[in-house]
Amino acid sequence: MFGPRTAVDLPVRDDYRRDGAGRGPWAYCTAGTFLLGQILERATGAPVDRLIAEHVFAPLGITRWRFARSPSGEVQTGGQLRLRPRDLATLGWLVRKRGRVGDRQIVSAAFMEAALTVHRTAFADQRQDYGYLFWRRPLSTGCGETTAWFMSGNGGNAVFVLDELDAVVVVARTHYNRGRAMHDQTKSLVERHVLPSLACGRSPVTGRGAAP
Repeated sequence: MFGPRTAVDLPVRDDYRRDGAGRGPWAYCTAGTFLLGQILERATGAPVDRLIAEHVFAPLGITRWRFARSPSGEVQTGGQLRLRPRDLATLGWLVRKRGRVGDRQIVSAAFMEAALTVHRTAFADQRQDYGYLFWRRPLSTGCGETTAWFMSGNGGNAVFVLDELDAVVVVARTHYNRGRAMHDQTKSLVERHVLPSLACGRSPVTGRGAAP
């Protein structure tokens, strides 16, 4: 498991270089998000799981959740958070509404705008970009394409936020530690069996018009 020492070691790699904007080489790394949780704890003086529960989960009505901990006892914010699919959908809808629920701004609108802005190309061969903690890529709908911002987890778990379709799609899977294949399978499932109905008005199975 990644920990604070891993994050400290990364910038001193022999091949580490910054570009003109001061950014180092892009690489997906759980240690960065783990370290972010520790920064939040140091800045607020409160455990990060308690902060999230109080300021995000409680206002959304999410009552069942569980964070894992590192071998040295820190809250693991880089992954392994346990939530029900319906609660993942609730978080996805919060993103769809840019941090707002009803008349209450749960997450800063300015942060949501920054998070849902492309900052780096992640995998050019898949047309996949990265914001702040969110991925972005086009998805085939069967009658064109739509752009999704999404959260992606081990096992092929994913929460797709589809602004153009005003929808959120959650996929819950347990195909853990299978590399890119687990994410490719999730993408294929959504493109073949969900998006045709949402975007094209037809059954994903028969290709016929959807019932009114």
